[in-house]
Amino acid sequence: MFDYSGYREFERDNKVYGTCDRFCELHLRLKLTLFKQPLR
Repeated sequence: MFDYSGYREFERDNKVYGTCDRFCELHLRLKLTLFKQPLR
């Protein structure tokens, strides 16, 4: 079983890093999508 209590603690402690990771991932995806498409 997944330890949700531990996850809650982890999530609370790394909230800032989590949002940063999500933002970085979104930024990378956007860059990849723009890179794959030919420039007009």
